[in-house]
Amino acid sequence: MNLFLASGGYPWTVIKVDDRTRYMATLEEAGVRENLAPFSA
Repeated sequence: MNLFLASGGYPWTVIKVDDRTRYMATLEEAGVRENLAPFSA
C-alpha cells in the first residue's frame, strides 16, 4: 500500500499493531466486495 501512496506523492502510512486486524478487514472489504465505504469512516 505504501508503494502506491508514495508513487502518488502521498506520505508513508503506519498502521499500529492494535489497528492491523481492522485495517486488513477493510482492505479485504474493498478488494473483494469493492466496498470503499469503510475507508471513509
